[in-house]
Amino acid sequence: MAKVANARTGNGYWSTQIAVSALLGAGSVGTSYVLLVVKPDEPGGAVLLALIGIALLTTFGWTLDTATRSTPLERALFAWAIMQHEAAGRGNDALAMSDAARARDGTLDADRVRALQALRPGNPLPCSSAALECAEG
Repeated sequence: MAKVANARTGNGYWSTQIAVSALLGAGSVGTSYVLLVVKPDEPGGAVLLALIGIALLTTFGWTLDTATRSTPLERALFAWAIMQHEAAGRGNDALAMSDAARARDGTLDADRVRALQALRPGNPLPCSSAALECAEG
């Protein structure tokens, strides 16, 4: 089994996502409580912040679950696909997440791997024969 390219594991990506969603989620819920105490006659802002906090804490739970159930190679492949899209500067998050999930699951076809690699040639695909065939060229 091949090592992850350049010993990259994608842990930086995952730890950042986990930390940011946890801090912003807890901060939003805490701030909503403070707003509700300070301005009890105007609960709209507090409720909105609470809902944002709940959404962020849900994202935190999903991210933590996904990161802990994935292998280091799966995390690296997911992060690689996201970073390739980020380098391109395109704003299609749905496509980025779809490519990342398929890369993690090993179902990203060779043509799509080459297309992603072309977006950021200096960032090689972390690969293993068990997960993805390395794109040639």
